[in-house]
Amino acid sequence: MRPFSLLIKPSGSDCNMECDYCFYKNRAFKISSGHQQVTTRTPLSRSFNYLTRREAMIFLGSSVLGCSLLPMEPSSYSQLDNIGVIGLGTMGGEIAAYLTQKKSNVYGVDIAPEARQRAERQGLNGVYASIDELPVNLGTVIEAVPEDPLLKGLVLEQLSGHVSGNTYLATISSTIPCSRYAERVFNPERLMNTHILPDLSTRRFVELQGPGDYTKRERLEAMAHAFQEKGFAVAIVNGESPGYIFNQIWHNVMFMMFDLMTDYSPVTIEYSCRDYFNMPYGGIMAMDLIGYDTLYRIFGQIKEKRGIPIPEIVVKMNKEKNYGLESGKGFFEYEYPDFKGFHQTAREFPKLYPGSADLEVGERIWNIIKESAKSLTENGQDKDDVFMAIRYGFPIERKILQEELGRALERKKN
Repeated sequence: MRPFSLLIKPSGSDCNMECDYCFYKNRAFKISSGHQQVTTRTPLSRSFNYLTRREAMIFLGSSVLGCSLLPMEPSSYSQLDNIGVIGLGTMGGEIAAYLTQKKSNVYGVDIAPEARQRAERQGLNGVYASIDELPVNLGTVIEAVPEDPLLKGLVLEQLSGHVSGNTYLATISSTIPCSRYAERVFNPERLMNTHILPDLSTRRFVELQGPGDYTKRERLEAMAHAFQEKGFAVAIVNGESPGYIFNQIWHNVMFMMFDLMTDYSPVTIEYSCRDYFNMPYGGIMAMDLIGYDTLYRIFGQIKEKRGIPIPEIVVKMNKEKNYGLESGKGFFEYEYPDFKGFHQTAREFPKLYPGSADLEVGERIWNIIKESAKSLTENGQDKDDVFMAIRYGFPIERKILQEELGRALERKKN
């Protein structure tokens, strides 16, 4: 029998093969309903949940007939071209709005009517009240619900049963590794932590971490490339690191700032961060942005893992419901409880809170950053990724500090 090649091609987007390179994958989102309808997936075995391209070829007898597969051109399809965001609050709403501006097809879900209305004004392709309404064939779905392990697990489990088997599930968390949920989703190798820092107008930085034993480096690198195409600086965490790279440093900085408050006012510490690192705003305002209810949960996770008590000032702020930006008052006050109000306070800070910097405060914070960075590299994190986390995470604009950090890490220039 003479060898021949066989091309199997769907006649429309109503297909359950879900090939990344398929012509209909992007076209389907232009259907008036906004959904790419797929037929019921065909379970084949415990090892293969859904019908993949390779399984389909084998199923149709190509291997039996001796067919040779034609070489495929690399796909230009990005996992962030069609994306879902679950939770459209401060963090999720900002991510959804930013990716919409970057020409992604973005579909959001939130139970709060005001969050959905805000997302609609921002131009999302679709906004829904429940996950069941979300389009099925998305490249990635980002879970951005509050820092509650139980809630996040329920959301990821529901998403896994709803979206395509090719969809990446990304969870945003400050301390919770995604491996915690690996056994609750159908395709754990497509689960990952995407630690995106707030305030994308000032810093666009994301850390990626895999799901423990299910981690595949090539998947993390593919997602890193997708984020880079959208304007992000990216660091990939080696192994599983509580707090990833940036947060391990940032948590130490926050503990240092709380210690400094015994001798210096929050205003002085804020000015010191701004002046020493040439930042648009400092560490105190950054904590106000995160919110003390969120920080209370984060430090609770740290206490559980490392036995370090929750800082008293965080307990006090949370108890008094001075949550920061979201409540209009933290260490500083904000006219509007959103990024508009945050940046307004940042710009008007010298007028609102007269004060000055103290060089010693800046140096003590810088020293804890360098010590934390060295510790991370000694424990197996890549020097370039650690540098990236500090350079873009804080962010540090002063060139002399960037050069000093590079020397401290003995980092080779690319």
